[in-house]
Amino acid sequence: MKKMNTSIAHLPEKNQEDLKVIVATILEEVLNVEMIILFGSYARGSQVMFDRQMEYGISTSYRSDYDILVIASRIKNEPVFAKRLNGVGTIFKERTQSDIRLEIVYKTMEKVKDFLEKGDFFYSEIRREGIVLYDTGSFILPEPREPEIVELERQAKDFFRDFFHKGERFLKTAREFDYPDGEYRMASFHLHQACESFFYAISLTFSQYKPKEHDIRMLIDFNRRYSQEIIKIFPRETAKNEHLFELLRASYVQSRYNKEFVVNKEDAEVLIQWIERFRDLTFDICEGKLHELERLVAEKQQQYKKTKR
Repeated sequence: MKKMNTSIAHLPEKNQEDLKVIVATILEEVLNVEMIILFGSYARGSQVMFDRQMEYGISTSYRSDYDILVIASRIKNEPVFAKRLNGVGTIFKERTQSDIRLEIVYKTMEKVKDFLEKGDFFYSEIRREGIVLYDTGSFILPEPREPEIVELERQAKDFFRDFFHKGERFLKTAREFDYPDGEYRMASFHLHQACESFFYAISLTFSQYKPKEHDIRMLIDFNRRYSQEIIKIFPRETAKNEHLFELLRASYVQSRYNKEFVVNKEDAEVLIQWIERFRDLTFDICEGKLHELERLVAEKQQQYKKTKR
């Protein structure tokens, strides 16, 4: 069985120190941790340290996150476990003054083994490319079953149908019920949910993974790798557009809990147009990926037929 990589020597010294702090903090905050694994761009050595540029008249910046998988032998109280892990990012920033964002995924060892045995794309990639930062040695992760391209196509289609449908329902609720009834604040919440669902449709169609994220800004950063056209959907080059963007971001919480949160008719109207355009772009992006998977399935089937002749 192939052992996982344990070296972070390819990373700059500052990143190595950051990761040591992250591991120490996780072990302080939660119990029953068996493995801590670095995955994503820092594990591959393809991280972006800082990139600022003008795109479509918008000043954007991007920096790769630290992606961490925490594997526990058991999780006795999941809400508490999750809350303490969510606090690790804040503690990390306080201890290191780093502005690199921390994204932590957690699962039990039993669950990860099950994913690997089923050939799950996301966990199989972590098993192949991840770097073990901490390991008690009590468990060994099995080699992932190589998923068939037919399975990947099926999973991608299922994810797309599910989350694209959810997005369309949220959009319809905002456009056909909230907006005509003058419920603009509630319309903004449903538009946020539609937007979030379309982002999930994209990330799951392409990678069978969705980040645990509700912040539109972060979801743009995560999904822009699949299409730079996403940036055009959410223009921020004017004060008005910046206001609308922040309104959409804030609506996830503020529209439900803050009675002073104001969304007027004109705001709701423009936001509906934005999300309608994003729906159309999501469909086009995902359709292109699904066509690519269909082509790979057809090629695989042709190869199989040739071997049977």
